[in-house]
Amino acid sequence: MSARPVSSIGCHSEEGYEVSFTHSLDGEGGVGTLALSRVFRLEQMLPPGQRMVAASDDGPGSDGEIHALERLDWEDGRVTAWFGGARYELDVAGADPEEQAEARRILAEMNPDGIFDLRLKNNRADA
Repeated sequence: MSARPVSSIGCHSEEGYEVSFTHSLDGEGGVGTLALSRVFRLEQMLPPGQRMVAASDDGPGSDGEIHALERLDWEDGRVTAWFGGARYELDVAGADPEEQAEARRILAEMNPDGIFDLRLKNNRADA
């Protein structure tokens, strides 16, 4: 699978945390969104085994469901996320460097308890 080019990265951290990647759909001319979110205030009502970073993607091959993010690697302009039994590859090298840095910061903040495997390495946007 080739990495889907990301045109923009949206970040929010008021009521909870959200990072969304707007990406091109493989040869279809449209756009899709891979969204990751966590709301600590609401998840305190859930048993520990049900708490998660919610992950969804509306691109091809997605089941349209919300799944627990299992792992996210960010290295040298490429993001790879695993959830719902699938792997998603995104090319973020063309996204705004400030958006990349903010997304990396928020991803770290949404994972203080290590609920998913987060690997942030060698990012050009942080240089």
